[in-house]
Amino acid sequence: MLILHARKKIKNSLSILCTVGPSLLFLFSSPAFAARPLTTDDAGTVEKGKFQVETRLDFTRQDNHDRGYDPSWTLAYGLSERVDLGL
Repeated sequence: MLILHARKKIKNSLSILCTVGPSLLFLFSSPAFAARPLTTDDAGTVEKGKFQVETRLDFTRQDNHDRGYDPSWTLAYGLSERVDLGL
């Protein structure tokens, strides 16, 4: 009898946790911002002694019809087979 009562209490607690937990996560979360994948976590490296140039052009438009262009580039040099230096 005691085991059945304990199971019922655990089931009720899990039910409340599954309902309230995600709500709390949503309420106390902060905005997330992402960066370009190859800028932040590129798994590949540049070959030793080689250079690599990456270019991009970002375009933004505001509600008031202002437009913006943001060109950028990245230069990387392979220091070894597993390490490269990027600027």
